[in-house]
Amino acid sequence: MKLKVLLVDDELLIRLGVRSIINWEQHGFQYMGDAPDGQKALEMIEKEQPDIILTDIVMPRMDGLQLIEAVKARYPHIRIIVLSSHNEYNYLRQAMKLGVEDYLLKASMKPEELLEILLDMAERIRASRREMHRQMESGPAAEEVGKARSEWLYQ
Repeated sequence: MKLKVLLVDDELLIRLGVRSIINWEQHGFQYMGDAPDGQKALEMIEKEQPDIILTDIVMPRMDGLQLIEAVKARYPHIRIIVLSSHNEYNYLRQAMKLGVEDYLLKASMKPEELLEILLDMAERIRASRREMHRQMESGPAAEEVGKARSEWLYQ
């Protein structure tokens, strides 16, 4: 199953560049599109439910910090990576407090570096899903269902 990635950035050249620097399908990702601001991104998130969001911080209408806060409140399972032009500690600190997974500077970002972060995050998402699935199958609820089924069959 391919993990869905959404890019949020107000700069068209950045959106085109990020979209083209990675062979998304080859690495197990589905590039689901991009949005120029946080408001448009939230609309897309509601419809598509991405697994990973790459977002800028400074954008019109709804900035990246507001987007991160809204996504974490509504969709806590979505992983977020910040791609920013701003090397300012305050932005980094706020983003990390809101629960982002990583923070990359656009000016020094290399395609291999972004891909490495995405692949690492994909493995963590898959491991988390495997663990959740395992817990659902062997957890107390599954055990209770098994006991109830046995008692019903016995009767």
